[in-house]
Amino acid sequence: MAGEGARPGGGASWLARLWRATGGHAAVQIARGMLTTIKHVPKRPVTVSYPEVKPELGSRWKGLHYLARYENGLERCVGCSLCALACPAHCITVVAAENRDDARFSPGERYARVYDIDELRCIFCGLCVLACPEDAIRMTRKYDFAYSTREQFVYHKEQLLERAPGAAEDPSAWGYD
Repeated sequence: MAGEGARPGGGASWLARLWRATGGHAAVQIARGMLTTIKHVPKRPVTVSYPEVKPELGSRWKGLHYLARYENGLERCVGCSLCALACPAHCITVVAAENRDDARFSPGERYARVYDIDELRCIFCGLCVLACPEDAIRMTRKYDFAYSTREQFVYHKEQLLERAPGAAEDPSAWGYD
């Protein structure tokens, strides 16, 4: 019984079964899909040649962190750990120590002896910046950073202090208010 659309095993081909089941409606749907594809062929592609062409960032973009200093060189961070408490990803580690008269790091009684941020765990939400009462932690607009090991993504206090302080955005511009 080899008829039109029949297969050697006795069943109709998938296309013949689809045509019969939909009454030819599937052909119309396939044609509409092809037409949609053909309409997009003459349009310019949206692809950006990164890294030669950098994308335009929004005004509320938040990138890598840095720790700010006062004009006199003292650290703003007093080791209160509010940033670590506010962080939903738990990527900030702060260990506070007491300031001494012979070794003063911040104007307060305490300073952050250890301040680490694991940027692989960070979700770049900016809650740490908003939680800081001393305006010590800030965020740059830098987003392209790559390393070969996971340990290189953990930024220590010394690395966070040496970042350029002029690159941060004002937290009020992020629209959280």
